[in-house]
Amino acid sequence: MSFTVATVVSSVQRVYSNLITADVVGYLNEVRPDILRRLRLRNTSQTVNLTAGTGEYAITTPMLGATSVEYRRSATDSDARILDPTNLETLDIVHPNWRNRESDEPRQYYFIDGLTGPKIGFFPEPDLTTTGGYPIITIRYLDCETLSSGSTIYDDILSPMLYVHNVCRRYAEDRGLDDLALRFKLCDDEMKANEDYLKGRQTKDASTRLRSANRRASAAT
Repeated sequence: MSFTVATVVSSVQRVYSNLITADVVGYLNEVRPDILRRLRLRNTSQTVNLTAGTGEYAITTPMLGATSVEYRRSATDSDARILDPTNLETLDIVHPNWRNRESDEPRQYYFIDGLTGPKIGFFPEPDLTTTGGYPIITIRYLDCETLSSGSTIYDDILSPMLYVHNVCRRYAEDRGLDDLALRFKLCDDEMKANEDYLKGRQTKDASTRLRSANRRASAAT
């Protein structure tokens, strides 16, 4: 479904009339990525071709939105590993002189903000060049834009109340309000309803695909 940020703002302000629009939008941008991640919505990916001996690569992925980074050796499903996240400071402490280590299969990844945009780096540096599609890196990340007061939200959820309750909960947390327990319960109930809704959608979609496949098979015989 689609709804406007203004709808969320007005609903929140009916609960907390002292909250100004800018603060509601700020809380909304804070809570939305975690909600989308939990519901597994708005996920996308980017692949990176490797060059042996090269440790860092330019990417278009938002650095803070990555949910996993996979190193895949071949098309075989089991022939892959999820890399562990790290950062330059940790590498300097745990693996002194790490930039001069021999190339090998990457085990960890890090993000840096390069002069020309974001980059992803690997430790160790890859020892193989991508040939025939493998090995290859797949970065999975959350495609979650920053919202403004005039934005429209196109998220597959039951209603704006999922965001309304979570914004109210974050505000109650920040201010230490007496109704915080109620806000948590409303968030949990709304999240459970949305999880059930999405499971039902997936089951219905799978059933529809199966019926379509059966009809095509019957027509072909």
